[in-house]
Amino acid sequence: MEGRLVAQCVIYTRVSTRPQAWGHGLVRQLETCVDRAKKDNAYVVGVFTDVCSGTGPLPQRELAIRTAEEHGCPIYVEAMDRWSRKGPSDTGSYGRIVLCADWAGEFAETVQSLVGEMLRSTKGATDGK
Repeated sequence: MEGRLVAQCVIYTRVSTRPQAWGHGLVRQLETCVDRAKKDNAYVVGVFTDVCSGTGPLPQRELAIRTAEEHGCPIYVEAMDRWSRKGPSDTGSYGRIVLCADWAGEFAETVQSLVGEMLRSTKGATDGK
Protein backbone atom coordinates (compact mmCIF):
# COMPACT_ATOMS: atom_id res chain seq x y z
CA MET A 1 0.00 0.00 0.00
CA GLU A 2 3.03 2.25 -0.21
CA GLY A 3 2.21 5.56 -1.82
CA ARG A 4 -1.51 4.91 -1.70
CA LEU A 5 -3.74 7.19 0.36
CA VAL A 6 -5.84 5.35 2.89
CA ALA A 7 -8.83 7.01 4.52
CA GLN A 8 -9.36 6.93 8.27
CA CYS A 9 -12.51 6.56 10.33
CA VAL A 10 -13.75 6.20 13.88
CA ILE A 11 -16.48 3.68 14.73
CA TYR A 12 -19.20 4.39 17.28
CA THR A 13 -21.65 1.77 18.58
CA ARG A 14 -24.38 2.05 21.20
CA VAL A 15 -26.99 -0.10 22.90
CA SER A 16 -29.43 1.05 25.56
CA THR A 17 -29.08 -1.72 28.16
CA ARG A 18 -26.49 -4.16 29.51
CA PRO A 19 -28.46 -7.23 28.33
CA GLN A 20 -28.36 -5.80 24.80
CA ALA A 21 -24.59 -5.44 25.13
CA TRP A 22 -24.32 -9.19 25.63
CA GLY A 23 -26.62 -9.89 22.69
CA HIS A 24 -25.83 -9.49 19.02
CA GLY A 25 -26.54 -5.74 18.84
CA LEU A 26 -23.00 -4.49 19.41
CA VAL A 27 -21.45 -7.26 17.34
CA ARG A 28 -23.81 -6.53 14.43
CA GLN A 29 -23.13 -2.79 14.63
CA LEU A 30 -19.38 -3.30 14.71
CA GLU A 31 -19.46 -5.77 11.81
CA THR A 32 -21.61 -3.40 9.75
CA CYS A 33 -19.22 -0.50 10.35
CA VAL A 34 -16.07 -2.57 9.76
CA ASP A 35 -17.54 -3.87 6.49
CA ARG A 36 -18.15 -0.26 5.39
CA ALA A 37 -14.62 0.72 6.43
CA LYS A 38 -13.23 -2.12 4.30
CA LYS A 39 -15.38 -1.03 1.37
CA ASP A 40 -14.12 2.55 1.77
CA ASN A 41 -10.52 1.37 2.28
CA ALA A 42 -10.56 3.21 5.61
CA TYR A 43 -8.25 2.51 8.51
CA VAL A 44 -10.14 2.39 11.83
CA VAL A 45 -8.35 4.66 14.30
CA GLY A 46 -10.73 3.98 17.21
CA VAL A 47 -13.85 2.14 18.31
CA PHE A 48 -16.07 3.67 20.98
CA THR A 49 -19.12 2.10 22.62
CA ASP A 50 -21.77 3.47 24.98
CA VAL A 51 -24.16 1.21 26.89
CA CYS A 52 -26.87 3.70 27.86
CA SER A 53 -29.96 5.43 26.52
CA GLY A 54 -29.41 7.64 23.50
CA THR A 55 -31.30 10.47 25.20
CA GLY A 56 -28.81 10.93 28.06
CA PRO A 57 -25.12 11.78 28.27
CA LEU A 58 -22.97 9.73 25.88
CA PRO A 59 -19.39 9.89 27.17
CA GLN A 60 -17.88 7.48 24.62
CA ARG A 61 -19.56 9.36 21.79
CA GLU A 62 -17.82 12.52 22.99
CA LEU A 63 -14.48 10.65 22.90
CA ALA A 64 -15.32 9.42 19.39
CA ILE A 65 -15.98 13.00 18.27
CA ARG A 66 -12.69 14.25 19.76
CA THR A 67 -10.75 11.40 18.16
CA ALA A 68 -12.39 11.98 14.77
CA GLU A 69 -11.62 15.71 15.01
CA GLU A 70 -7.97 14.94 15.84
CA HIS A 71 -7.68 12.68 12.79
CA GLY A 72 -9.89 14.77 10.52
CA CYS A 73 -12.04 11.77 9.70
CA PRO A 74 -15.70 10.72 9.73
CA ILE A 75 -17.46 8.69 12.40
CA TYR A 76 -19.04 5.47 11.15
CA VAL A 77 -22.24 4.43 12.90
CA GLU A 78 -24.69 1.72 11.89
CA ALA A 79 -27.77 3.95 11.84
CA MET A 80 -28.92 7.31 13.21
CA ASP A 81 -30.77 5.72 16.13
CA ARG A 82 -27.45 4.29 17.32
CA TRP A 83 -25.93 7.78 17.25
CA SER A 84 -28.78 9.31 19.24
CA ARG A 85 -32.49 9.04 19.87
CA LYS A 86 -32.74 12.79 19.28
CA GLY A 87 -32.41 12.41 15.51
CA PRO A 88 -30.22 13.96 12.81
CA SER A 89 -30.14 17.36 14.53
CA ASP A 90 -28.02 15.75 17.26
CA THR A 91 -24.84 15.64 15.22
CA GLY A 92 -23.72 18.71 17.15
CA SER A 93 -20.75 20.56 15.80
CA TYR A 94 -19.42 17.36 14.23
CA GLY A 95 -21.41 16.73 11.09
CA ARG A 96 -19.23 14.04 9.49
CA ILE A 97 -21.37 11.04 10.39
CA VAL A 98 -21.50 8.09 7.99
CA LEU A 99 -24.50 5.76 8.29
CA CYS A 100 -23.21 2.29 7.46
CA ALA A 101 -26.27 0.05 7.26
CA ASP A 102 -27.52 -0.23 3.68
CA TRP A 103 -31.05 0.60 4.78
CA ALA A 104 -30.07 3.49 7.08
CA GLY A 105 -29.31 6.06 4.39
CA GLU A 106 -32.50 5.35 2.46
CA PHE A 107 -34.57 5.53 5.63
CA ALA A 108 -33.00 8.84 6.69
CA GLU A 109 -33.59 10.35 3.24
CA THR A 110 -37.24 9.20 3.26
CA VAL A 111 -37.86 10.69 6.69
CA GLN A 112 -36.19 13.98 5.72
CA SER A 113 -38.30 14.14 2.58
CA LEU A 114 -41.53 13.46 4.47
CA VAL A 115 -40.72 16.05 7.14
CA GLY A 116 -39.84 18.59 4.45
CA GLU A 117 -43.17 17.99 2.70
CA MET A 118 -45.05 18.29 5.98
CA LEU A 119 -43.32 21.57 6.84
CA ARG A 120 -43.99 23.02 3.38
CA SER A 121 -47.66 22.06 3.47
CA THR A 122 -48.06 23.37 7.02
CA LYS A 123 -46.39 26.66 6.09
CA GLY A 124 -48.60 26.98 3.04
CA ALA A 125 -51.72 26.33 5.10
CA THR A 126 -50.80 28.88 7.76
CA ASP A 127 -49.36 31.66 5.52
CA GLY A 128 -52.80 33.12 4.79
CA LYS A 129 -53.88 33.29 8.44
